[in-house]
Formats: sequence, C-alpha cells, structure tokens
Amino acid sequence: MVEGAKEGYVELEGSPDMTLEVVSARLADKDTILLRDLYWKAGVREYWLVDARGKTPMFDILKHGPRGFTAVRKRGGWLRSAVFGKEFRLVQTTDPLGHPQYTLEVR
Repeated sequence: MVEGAKEGYVELEGSPDMTLEVVSARLADKDTILLRDLYWKAGVREYWLVDARGKTPMFDILKHGPRGFTAVRKRGGWLRSAVFGKEFRLVQTTDPLGHPQYTLEVR
C-alpha cells in the first residue's frame, strides 16, 4: 500500500490475482488481445473473460503460463479457478420481458 503525501493510502502496488473483463462490441480487440497480453506481462494469475454479445454467452478462465495465458478446460460446463479454489459457470436465462439475465454459479 502506498501512503499519500498528506494522509492515508492512495494506491495499491502489485498485480491482482484475478482480473475480469466483459467484452464490449466497441473495444473487443482491446479486451481480448491487448489487455490479455498486458495482464499476462503484469503477472495476473487468472484472466476471466466474458463475452455476452452473441446468442450464447462465452465465459473463459485463462491461467497464467510461461508464454501467455492458457484456457482452463471445462468439465461438465464448469471451470475451476485455482485462485478461488472453486468451480464456476455462467448461466443465461430470460426475464419475464424476454431480456437475457446472467448468473455466475459457484460450487
């Protein structure tokens, strides 16, 4: 933690264990290519990537490897996070008005 010149803490130094990025239509290349590389170089242990722009949402957990991030293999639709020690999946349902709703399930 970095102390402020006058009082308190103003910044945290270091790399987060996990980063979550939700892909946007306007910045898809930034979210999936540029940030993926930058987060790897920064030492982020897991990069969670969600893309709900299509008919079926995409959810990946990418783990830090020696040459870049590699995708965690799904087992029965679930992804295991080494950071949290749990399994996750993204489920899409529809609300009463027909709009998509997303739930991150944990086990």
